[in-house]
Amino acid sequence: MRSSSTPSVSTVQAAQGASLRPRTQTVRNVAQMCVAVALLLCVGTSRALAGPHQVVTIIPPSHPVHVQAGHSAIFTMHFRVDRGWHIFGPKPLVPGVRPAVLSLTGTKATKVLFVDMQKARKVYVKALSHDANVYINTVTVTVKLLAAKTAAGLQKLTGHFSFQACSDRQCRMPTTINFTVPLQVTR
Repeated sequence: MRSSSTPSVSTVQAAQGASLRPRTQTVRNVAQMCVAVALLLCVGTSRALAGPHQVVTIIPPSHPVHVQAGHSAIFTMHFRVDRGWHIFGPKPLVPGVRPAVLSLTGTKATKVLFVDMQKARKVYVKALSHDANVYINTVTVTVKLLAAKTAAGLQKLTGHFSFQACSDRQCRMPTTINFTVPLQVTR
């Protein structure tokens, strides 16, 4: 229960009268400007991520991967990182950043046996003032898959590549690129 000696907000406002209104209006105006700036920054960031300029480009195999039914096949694919940018490797050495993660899913007729990403390089990241394991320029990925003995025809692997990109001046929010890799299974 409130004590009678503690004035309520409305009592304080009434006691200060008109002198409170200009200050309150100024505080409201500043708060509204802060919210507007924050919204503009968020909209600008989401447009940059969703816009035509992507920091990482998938370079899939130039033709469908061929594998004989009942056998395995190994292929490579690449992810190109734009000049001036890097993405974090599996063990980034920096708390709070998203390491690159690649997942590939086979079909009922194919099974992904392993996915091997090249080793990341340890470099000093100016934007974070910290050493980190990163990929610069190109990330090479080797994939081994197995086709079922009964498999035949065109199949697709479904992939997801999650990463966080940084330059020397900024870090973007983590993002994921979805992709497919065509497979031709022959008997």
